[in-house]
Amino acid sequence: MEKEITLPTPQDESSNWTALHFGKYEGLSLPEIVFKYPSYFCWLYEEEYLRGPLKKEADDIHERATHVKLSDGSIVSLLESRPTMRSVKSHAFGSETVTTTRELCESFFDDLRNFDLSGESTETEPKGEKESEPEKKPKSGEETEE
Repeated sequence: MEKEITLPTPQDESSNWTALHFGKYEGLSLPEIVFKYPSYFCWLYEEEYLRGPLKKEADDIHERATHVKLSDGSIVSLLESRPTMRSVKSHAFGSETVTTTRELCESFFDDLRNFDLSGESTETEPKGEKESEPEKKPKSGEETEE
């Protein structure tokens, strides 16, 4: 039995995030799942159940969720513990007890200022397609560093 999910999933017209079309949390987007059921997101991600566009979204979400930037400058992961989740909710939404609606969760993940993605390509250079700088060859007669 394969654990691969390949069907395209519908998107809400107002959302950039795909809703799951299967399982216990059918209808929820990945940003919602991270805030509400982080262990389920980790399980889906680590077991590689997601394919196609949903896999790309999961990769983006995972990268962001593990590099959340708090107002004190610290970087935390939403996928590690409930105390961290409370800190992030307090930072992002003004209260650690806020009800995390789909709109709140998705807007948090849409705003790149919430994350330290310094190791990720910019939006104009998609991940994996960034051109490397050509190697500079010394002109004849120039010394090379060794």
